[in-house]
Amino acid sequence: MRFTHRWYVRYSLALAIVVGAVLARAALVPVMGLNVPYVTIYPAIMIVAVVLGAGPGVFAAVVGLWLAERYFMRPGTGIDWNLSLAIRSAILLGASLYLGWIGHRLRAARARAEAEAAVARAAEAALRRQVELIDPARAEIIVREMQRVVRERGSAVVPPSEPVAQELRRLPTVAGAAVAATGLLVLAGWSLGIDGLTRILPGAASMKVNTALCLLVAGGALALRERRVWRLAGAAAVGAIGALSLAEYVTVTGFGIDELMFHDPGDAQTIPGRMAQITAVCFMLTSLSLLLAGARTRAALWTQQAASVAVGILGLMAALGYAYDVRQLYGPAGFSSMALPTAAAFVALASGLLFARSDGLTEVLMAPGPGGQLVRRLLPAAIFLPLVLGWLHEAGERIGLFGPSVGACLFALAMMVALAALVWWTAAILNRADAARRETEIQLRNQAELMDHAREALIVRDLDGAIRFWNHGAAALYGWPAAEALGQRIHVLLRTSGLPPDYEVRLVQAGHWEGEMIHTTRDGRRVTVETRKTALRAADGHMLVLESNRDVTERKQAEQDLRRVNENLDQFAYVASHDLQEPLRTLSSFSQLIAKRYQGRLDQDADEFIGFILDAAARMQRLITDLLEYSRAGQKHVARVDVDCDRVVRHVIRSMTAALESAGGMVTHDALPTVRAYESGIAQLFQNLIGNALKFRGAAAPRVRVSARQADGEWIFAVSDNGIGIDPQYHQRIFAVFQRLHPRDKYEGSGVGLSICKRIVENLGGRIWVDSAPDRGATFCFTVPGAAENPQPGGTESVKRNEHPPDRDPADRR
Repeated sequence: MRFTHRWYVRYSLALAIVVGAVLARAALVPVMGLNVPYVTIYPAIMIVAVVLGAGPGVFAAVVGLWLAERYFMRPGTGIDWNLSLAIRSAILLGASLYLGWIGHRLRAARARAEAEAAVARAAEAALRRQVELIDPARAEIIVREMQRVVRERGSAVVPPSEPVAQELRRLPTVAGAAVAATGLLVLAGWSLGIDGLTRILPGAASMKVNTALCLLVAGGALALRERRVWRLAGAAAVGAIGALSLAEYVTVTGFGIDELMFHDPGDAQTIPGRMAQITAVCFMLTSLSLLLAGARTRAALWTQQAASVAVGILGLMAALGYAYDVRQLYGPAGFSSMALPTAAAFVALASGLLFARSDGLTEVLMAPGPGGQLVRRLLPAAIFLPLVLGWLHEAGERIGLFGPSVGACLFALAMMVALAALVWWTAAILNRADAARRETEIQLRNQAELMDHAREALIVRDLDGAIRFWNHGAAALYGWPAAEALGQRIHVLLRTSGLPPDYEVRLVQAGHWEGEMIHTTRDGRRVTVETRKTALRAADGHMLVLESNRDVTERKQAEQDLRRVNENLDQFAYVASHDLQEPLRTLSSFSQLIAKRYQGRLDQDADEFIGFILDAAARMQRLITDLLEYSRAGQKHVARVDVDCDRVVRHVIRSMTAALESAGGMVTHDALPTVRAYESGIAQLFQNLIGNALKFRGAAAPRVRVSARQADGEWIFAVSDNGIGIDPQYHQRIFAVFQRLHPRDKYEGSGVGLSICKRIVENLGGRIWVDSAPDRGATFCFTVPGAAENPQPGGTESVKRNEHPPDRDPADRR
């Protein structure tokens, strides 16, 4: 909670909790007397340390210690400082510090887990985007190629570990946490007076308070072994308590640590509150193992492993004593008994301490190869199978099922059958794994050969630029074979240019980078390559970069040529609009002047010739205008905006009022949508199609209808008329430039109008077609892709001079 970050609030809460615990203990005086005041104070100090932190925990320990000594231990006489009180104070303060640190680590671990979860989600999203950018088949080939590099070149991504071996690496943390939880649970049993938490079997030895405290400290130190200071501090604390307890037995002197926190009624065979001698020895060995867990020398390694094995053997021996009901194993004559939960905790501690290091005795167990797999499968059976069968043998004899001789035979037979089955099962698993490995190697080899001959240049390098892998595609593109390229600096070899200065930083941060760069081949030719770089982690921890380069020099040259063609086309449009039209206007003007001045004054042939000149000039003017429109229709750099087709069609109809009045026609339209396009192109499109409908009309007055519908994410527009129609064999031809189906003296035009329509539609990413038949009208359809707004409810707008409707609805003509 946020308010606990304020120090004065945390210390005030600590004081309130301790005072409340003291008051609760005071209320229990009639029942419990003045002895053992820490029954309520110690849990309060633990809660303060874990929840509020180490500082408030120490503060609570000091206050609680003073109140307990002042009002319960020696009421009215003050505090008498002696060795017992000093040890009690040190243990209480140390416990509060340790528990405070545990609470801090728990909160930090939770924060780290949340942060790592956020990073994992971000990494997953980034990886998803990265995979979407790469073709799936190509990505799979690249991954398999990197696996080939691991196998053949010795540098690549870290291979995934076997699940069992991975779990063994987590065993110390899990075992430490379990042991610490056991100690904490037993402390809770002592604090709450629950006898079942201090001993598992009724009448058996109980786990003492100091034993539980040492297990809590030792388990925490093992779980947090990477923190050297805390590991050493925990080892020292456990060793000190174990040594003091053993010294109490040797010197027959009590140091006041046995019942420091809780009163133990004890029994006739044990000293109240004092751990067993063998338990103290195990804690001293545990302390030694924790101290040497991070040592690097060979002597320290084997000493640490020997101490861990000794702890495990002593704990396992005590556990077997309980299992086989042999008291000499967990409590020899003249010695106190080790509790069953203590024995189990020592076995777990020993396992965690052994696997805290990946060398020594556990090196074979944690190896990822077949030997490690074999040991991991056989060792548990070798340990637990005799235990289980031996217990069954002993139980059978105890209840009289069979005698010693028969029991020994049955035990031997069961061992043989079980071990034979285990060996057969393990061999079968190893054979299947080996067969799968061989099959995988064959697949990887085949795919690697395919990848090695890929057309793309695949290069693996480190961050210093040293080339680790160079496929045949790279050799073909750049000219250097792999034998000459490997080991060289890629930027020096290829004289790289065109990269942004911070691309490598972005590559490491994002995990990938893509763009273009310029390389120089072996023969001095400069090539432009499209590259995608992916950061990978090598087995030794170093960063590698996988480059996938594709030669795009020809494409870049084609783009430049296309730009030049477009520039020439624009220049042509300028020439056509100015240089060609200027003399044409002069010719037309002087021809009109001659016709005006000399009409009728020359012979009839001269008048006819002048008419030919005027007609040709007018047709030439229309042709140039249409060519300009056709050129402009192909320009793709025009910005697209939201175009209200309903408004555009109304504007086109109003601009064609004179033509509609002359033809006696009528144009209607449905509610039309808003699309992403450029308005001039849409207006030109509707104007040409409606103009054609008015031009190629039949005997009836022209009727034109404009409609639209949405299908498959695009708008389909239709312009229908009741004109003369078009033979199906010419449905494709009419969209070609300068194509005419009728003589010029019957229908005017240059044959460019529908070509302009087609170019506009294709520039928008759509398509155009016609549905028509002779004397049945025509329906021109075109599409505009992309999501669009729904059309607003609209009506019909028309300009008409002939009230007679057409013979049939043009939308129905096909």
